[in-house]
Amino acid sequence: MKHKVYSNKTFQVKAKDVALQALFDLFPINFCWFDRSGFFLGCNQEFMRCLNLQSFDKVLGKHITDLANELAWENTKKVIATGESFIGEEAHLRQDGAKIYFWSMKNPIKDCEGNIIGVVNIALDITERKSMEMNLRQLKEAAELSDQVKTEFLTNMRHDLKTPLSG
Repeated sequence: MKHKVYSNKTFQVKAKDVALQALFDLFPINFCWFDRSGFFLGCNQEFMRCLNLQSFDKVLGKHITDLANELAWENTKKVIATGESFIGEEAHLRQDGAKIYFWSMKNPIKDCEGNIIGVVNIALDITERKSMEMNLRQLKEAAELSDQVKTEFLTNMRHDLKTPLSG
């Protein structure tokens, strides 16, 4: 049985786009890419799930600042200006107003001549970790305050006990 070979360039490009999107959707991390101006050109399902978005229409054509904070846009502009990768923490706002945190890695996308035409972003959702860090920080502060109160109490008790015994 012979397989049919398609010579239609439009079909080949479309098939490649569909195959790439299917591959990106397999990634268990957030994956998106945008042009030099900061407008989203694509993303995977995990990115949409994390931001609580129901369709690609809620992402495509939106500016980075529509879905992330100004810092994410500043980091992206640095990648475009310098051609160097960025790795660091970024915060985003979901459509429901919840703040989520990502460990983000941004790399420039270059054309055949080496010109930067956009940025690809891979990000790991670290919202739970940030929440645990904040809880631990609060517990530590409470423990330090408790320790300070205990120390003051013992100092006062020592003084109160020492004073009558001295007399």
